[in-house]
Amino acid sequence: MNQTFERHFVRQLEQRLAADRPLIQVLVGSRQVGQTTGVRQLLARSPLPCHYANADDLLAAGRTWLLELPGS
Repeated sequence: MNQTFERHFVRQLEQRLAADRPLIQVLVGSRQVGQTTGVRQLLARSPLPCHYANADDLLAAGRTWLLELPGS
């Protein structure tokens, strides 16, 4: 039996995104603690259209990468 542990913040993010006027959510934390896993868990069960962007190693490059994302 292969069960995946759901990250503790997934439910909280889900509730925030379900709000009447959801805000952009930014998830930060130490490396290798589960941010990517948790976000992918949330997106896998979300009925909403979504786009995932990973900002690892991009902070030093400035913010122009945001403008290059699909839908920008």
